[in-house]
Amino acid sequence: LASLLRSAGHRLLSDDCALLRTDAATVHALATYPSLRMYEDSIGQTIYDTVDVSPVATYTNKLRVTVEHPAAGEHASPPIRAIYLLNDPSREEARHSIAAMAPMEACMALIEHSFRLDVTATQHTRLLLGQAAAVQRFAPVFHLRYPRDYRQSARLLEVLHQHFDGLAAACAGHADA
Repeated sequence: LASLLRSAGHRLLSDDCALLRTDAATVHALATYPSLRMYEDSIGQTIYDTVDVSPVATYTNKLRVTVEHPAAGEHASPPIRAIYLLNDPSREEARHSIAAMAPMEACMALIEHSFRLDVTATQHTRLLLGQAAAVQRFAPVFHLRYPRDYRQSARLLEVLHQHFDGLAAACAGHADA
């Protein structure tokens, strides 16, 4: 999905990890590393130009796809307008859908998808819960479900862009009010 969005002109922060920070009313994403880790067949289905690849590690057949770093002066931590949690790849989805998550469900999902070294560290868990609550308060969280079928990539991008446009229109409407 990150590769498809990049090929459609969106900026890549990372393929599976970003550090989220909140300020007074905005969530920002800090890039972890600008590269993609992909299987060879995925590279051929989502990247339409020539790319440099190298092995990721001995424990996987994935390849690291090197991508350009952001230009100097480009916003280092862009604001996040929404968060999309993807369907489990082991569950077959027949159609594309995006559904808003309730605040409590979103908060718990953000915690579930966060990185924790020690799940028994109660102070860290309390901090994480507070951060997840702040993130979901400033950026709506959605379930994104889609068939894992490259033949439907154009439809997936269409659904996402329609949703992005709807969010932008809603934000503009709030700014005018």
